[in-house]
Amino acid sequence: MERKQEENWHIVGAIPEEKAKEIGLAGKTPVWISERIAKHITDGHPEMKVSATTFAHSVVRNFNSAYRQDDGTILLAIKGVVNSMVTYIKLELASENYWRVKSAHTRPTKQLDRFNLIWEKEPKKKPVKRKR
Repeated sequence: MERKQEENWHIVGAIPEEKAKEIGLAGKTPVWISERIAKHITDGHPEMKVSATTFAHSVVRNFNSAYRQDDGTILLAIKGVVNSMVTYIKLELASENYWRVKSAHTRPTKQLDRFNLIWEKEPKKKPVKRKR
């Protein structure tokens, strides 16, 4: 789907090439959000304390796990203990390939288990304290 030029679009980031390869995606591709979708997210999730664009940017930049839905949508998540920040993106193959934000919001972390986990950042190992 081509981006409609009469609609305002904003880049909220790009999945770094190294992370993209780990997830099974090809190359560094931009993630775009349209003002129409941003408004839809804001209207549907009035509890959000920041704009939908800022929220999506934060998730795209800092996600620590990725899931794939049956329809090919990728769910990027910043997993928390109780709730997680999530952004749903869909690859649009067009003259300029891009990821399109479909939605973004918080959701209970335990609900992420129903999706197919395709990548998770390895937790940093804590240094071992040696007895002296």
